[in-house]
Amino acid sequence: MASPQKENGYTAIANEILEKLVQTPILVSELKLVLFVIRKTYGYNKKEDIVSISQFVSGIKISRASVIRGLKSLVSAHILVKAPILDKQGNTWKLNKNWEEWLLVSTHRPVSQNNLTSIKHDAKPVSTHRHTKDNTKDNTKNIIANKSRLDELFENRVPTFDELSQYLISDPKPHIQIIGEYIAWKRPILKTKEQFSLFMGQNVKHAVNLAKWSAQEIKDTWGYMDLQKTLHWKLATTLKYITQEI
Repeated sequence: MASPQKENGYTAIANEILEKLVQTPILVSELKLVLFVIRKTYGYNKKEDIVSISQFVSGIKISRASVIRGLKSLVSAHILVKAPILDKQGNTWKLNKNWEEWLLVSTHRPVSQNNLTSIKHDAKPVSTHRHTKDNTKDNTKNIIANKSRLDELFENRVPTFDELSQYLISDPKPHIQIIGEYIAWKRPILKTKEQFSLFMGQNVKHAVNLAKWSAQEIKDTWGYMDLQKTLHWKLATTLKYITQEI
């Protein structure tokens, strides 16, 4: 049974900072980064400390890509302060305790109930048909399962975003599940079966390429693009930002 004691070490931090942190609309992974910096600084009675990317990764247990994107977002929001070390590799990090300087942003995009956890990461990307003259009538052929359910969704009505996203998330292929989560997040207008087929044909290749990344990395990237106010980003844009370095 764990029994932490203050006598074994504690982090002295003003309650006001903690209250403002929990009120600030940042991603969970970014909150972890802030708390880690607080632990490495205030936890050792220091205002700043040298923290490497590998230390962040091992200390928080999130991917390197998520660490890099999260730190960049927190620096842009003036929540964390980064300073290069002269004649050395690495950076010093500290919390900007003047919370009035924090640039508050909101991750307002709706996400599906699965929250990307339905994506299977151990599956390998599968090959799909190219968009050619022979298959323009139905780009979804050999791409998604349960075609009868798709016909039902578009029968004499316009399906909801939730219906379309859950329809794709229930597919056994990981990249199709990614497209379903993307629909839940971005809510593109797909009023007809033809629009849906064209949408699938345009995004399958990008989803296959994204399937090599974890669900958390994909979700963090979408949240990062929203935080950066990247206008009109698409599934293809995710590939650019998911590998972006700080």
